[in-house]
Amino acid sequence: MRSTTCYCNPLMSIVPLSMGHIFDHDLERFCLGMMTDESELTGLEKHLLCCPTCVERAEETQDYVDAMRVAGIVLRESESASDQIVSGIEVCRQISEMRDP
Repeated sequence: MRSTTCYCNPLMSIVPLSMGHIFDHDLERFCLGMMTDESELTGLEKHLLCCPTCVERAEETQDYVDAMRVAGIVLRESESASDQIVSGIEVCRQISEMRDP
């Protein structure tokens, strides 16, 4: 992860960012639990403490990751291809409703 100056909180001088915010790829790795380097993880977590924009993006990314995980489970348990499609759509709709009631 590249480092640059964080402009969303003047008290933080250097955190892992792209143009002041966390890279999408790094948010995905974080939400998937694939970020294992402690210094990288610490920088990302510190940035999330000061940047509401990145917090919102992280929440949206986590919602997407969760939806894909649930959809994968539903698809494996469904009996037919059409059932799989309908079940996947229903799961995505339910997750969307939970996020924005």
